Amino acid sequence: MKLLRRHNHYVLIIGLGVVGWAAFEALENRFQTIAGDKLDWSSLEHCKVLMSDFVSQHIPDDVDQIDIIWSAGKTGFSASTDEANRDLEFFKSFVDHMSKTIKKHAASAKLRFVLISSAGGLFEGQTGITKTAEPLPQRPYGHLKLAQENHVKSHKDFDQFALLRLSSVYSISNLRSRMGLISTLVLKSIRQEFMSIYGTEMTLRDYVLDADIGRYIADMLEDPLPGTVFVIDGKPYSIAEIKNMLETVSSRKIYLSYTLTKSNAANMSFCQNIRAKGFLPSDLSTNLRLLYRNLLSGATL
Repeated sequence: MKLLRRHNHYVLIIGLGVVGWAAFEALENRFQTIAGDKLDWSSLEHCKVLMSDFVSQHIPDDVDQIDIIWSAGKTGFSASTDEANRDLEFFKSFVDHMSKTIKKHAASAKLRFVLISSAGGLFEGQTGITKTAEPLPQRPYGHLKLAQENHVKSHKDFDQFALLRLSSVYSISNLRSRMGLISTLVLKSIRQEFMSIYGTEMTLRDYVLDADIGRYIADMLEDPLPGTVFVIDGKPYSIAEIKNMLETVSSRKIYLSYTLTKSNAANMSFCQNIRAKGFLPSDLSTNLRLLYRNLLSGATL
């Protein structure tokens, strides 16, 4: 986790994966990084003790505002029900402890909470998603994200909140945390290796760049938090389209096979007019070119 400060405004980032790190990089241009620590996610008690000590040591009791960005979690898209339930209980217990600790230490501070959620987990298999669409999770991971959202919305310690429903996230510069579909496709293209895809070549997904998300979060913290928003592009792409774009960029053939599974073949798309105000997605084809160059030079690994 990282703690940043600008005057009497503090930002605490919990979880430094792809999205958390992108938020940190965007915020460190505006804030000063004053502390950091590593949480042992295997021990809830360790995390609680460390958080109590961290707050008392690094956050003054007369702080005006504290923003918490939660982008942590061990549970992935294919997690079991038991794994998702354990992650949810950990989240609830730790967030409750953290908020109470901060409120007790800095009683007059405005406390705001930003949750990195998942549009894919909540709306899997839906197309033409609008603002009135209801989440219909198909997996334990989706139920976990919905329960986390509900916990944040009902939490009495938070003066404001933001639930950021992200579509599929990719990066062109940070592949140390996770290799998603797009970065794996590019790497396989460079190495001329065969790749198996779960789904079909026409399966539609919506993709957003981690750096775009980071900039949006940094801008968002300057204003009242927006509540529930969709951080999406609004233009879905099929695997076939991405493959064709990448073959043009690399001048190399990409070798794919498709394994049809009901859960991974379902399309997902969003109406562009539900995109979060102020979120500006960059161009996928341009980013594919940059990612290809970065991977070719070894700059991202």
